[in-house]
Amino acid sequence: MGISIDSFQVIGGVFLLFISYEMVFEKRVKRKKNMANEILDDNQIKNIATFPLSIPLIAGPSAITLSVLISKDLDYNFLDFYQKIFPIILVLLLTSLIIFFSNYMYKLFNETMIKVLQKVFGLILGALSVEFISNGIKGML
Repeated sequence: MGISIDSFQVIGGVFLLFISYEMVFEKRVKRKKNMANEILDDNQIKNIATFPLSIPLIAGPSAITLSVLISKDLDYNFLDFYQKIFPIILVLLLTSLIIFFSNYMYKLFNETMIKVLQKVFGLILGALSVEFISNGIKGML
């Protein structure tokens, strides 16, 4: 289609920046509460139920962009597997464990600690998104 990797970096960075903004300013929680209040009938409930909460975070636009960026320079050898593919597998495994034990983790941390962690990780995600955008723009020039 003629789309460059740099374009994927920029749009992936924009998506990440939007998500990090929502994390830092707690917009996601408000949006989810508003959505829960607006559900009127069973059809809307079924539509929401078919799109689980964890899927966009694991296989959303940012994850797809990261996969495209990693595949750009991938050689099929042990070193590239160790440096590029193994970390993805490890993150997916850790994410699965966190989702599986999320109820226990929520009970372990109090609500204030969860909000602090959300803001800290939102800032880290925002910095990563700015890095993606700047690298994409540099690559276009």
